[in-house]
Amino acid sequence: MKQKIRLLILFTLIVCLRCVSQHTYEPGYFLEDNDIRTECLILNEQWKNNPVNFSYKLSENSEIKTASIKTINEFGIPGDFKYIRLRINIDRSPEKLEDIETNNELDFNQEVLFLKVLVEGKANLYVYADDLINKFFYKVDNSLVEQLVFKKYLFTTDPYKEKESYTHLAHNNHFKQQLLKYVSCGKTSIEDLKNVDYKENPLTNYFVKYNECENVNYINYNKNEGDFNITIRPGISFTSISFINNNQAFKEFKFKSNLLYRIGVEFEYAFPFENNTWSAFIEPTYTSEYSEKATVTKYLTSDRESQEGAEISYQSFDVPVGLRYSHFLRNKRKASKVFFNFAYVQSFTNKKSYVLFEESQDFNSSATMSISSIAFGAGFKSKNLSLEARYQYVPDVIDETNVIGRVNSFSIILGYSIL
Repeated sequence: MKQKIRLLILFTLIVCLRCVSQHTYEPGYFLEDNDIRTECLILNEQWKNNPVNFSYKLSENSEIKTASIKTINEFGIPGDFKYIRLRINIDRSPEKLEDIETNNELDFNQEVLFLKVLVEGKANLYVYADDLINKFFYKVDNSLVEQLVFKKYLFTTDPYKEKESYTHLAHNNHFKQQLLKYVSCGKTSIEDLKNVDYKENPLTNYFVKYNECENVNYINYNKNEGDFNITIRPGISFTSISFINNNQAFKEFKFKSNLLYRIGVEFEYAFPFENNTWSAFIEPTYTSEYSEKATVTKYLTSDRESQEGAEISYQSFDVPVGLRYSHFLRNKRKASKVFFNFAYVQSFTNKKSYVLFEESQDFNSSATMSISSIAFGAGFKSKNLSLEARYQYVPDVIDETNVIGRVNSFSIILGYSIL
């Protein structure tokens, strides 16, 4: 039950982090029908589907305006994305398995669309995506933009040629012939084409290799790579511990809060999507010794108190593993950001850690601890320096001696990224 509660807390935090994520206005431009270029701030919505309009401001404090595909030829944020308006022939054959056709031919219709530029050079690669389809287009030099032909369809075998007639999923891979004929250079091999799937990353890599083979300048707008960081993270922790000894009439022992020192090394990988806003991390951490005595105890089953004591010595090596959401200020990825994270923490105690409970003035009961917990944190990072406030909570730790422990820790953590 407790594990389910922890998972529910984690899920709730993920939803909350997702809700607080913001789209920002970033320096960009657009070209109108008369090819007049306007510098502006564009709301970067990181569109999953190709847009038909976008919001922009002429300055930080000016009013928000909307531009549409009816009047805009091109818009983009340099180094991030670029969309161009084209009147093109597009096939909208369904791609969901339940809607796939038995015909392998494409049905083209002319439409006016914003195409997203993936690669721009001697050979250009574009993509159009909506909730139903994902289609790719290409152009070489001054040729017209054409769709790369690919279609899934259902194929039924001939009952006169086979013992049994059956239907299976087949593919019209004519796009590979298009690439071989129009987008290949001396270094392109048949094996290269065999390994190209009708997907964004494989096609992007193919067009990048082609432009490199042709020794021309090109721009890869699909270059959203993961980012790896190593950070040294010293800090201090204010830790308090309490125990309920069920072997001694449910006596509660509360220990004073101790100031502990910690040092950790964080390994973080920022995922290559949504501008590296989501990342995973692991942070092996050494924490100094917590040592305290409790001389006042309370019976949980009554209001009376006693003067029996308990003693604790606790030293741990912690391994937090978690997820982090970062909000970059003005989208300067390596400059400044605020971040929120949560982690599952496994703590490994050394052999000298113990808890002793006093009975009749003698310590004759002991328990060692191995703790798993959940931590929540928030902080700020500017270039290589970071500061985080983190709360770590252990609801109940029950060991083999029937002792229940509760641990609360609040940490202030400095960070310096060396990579």
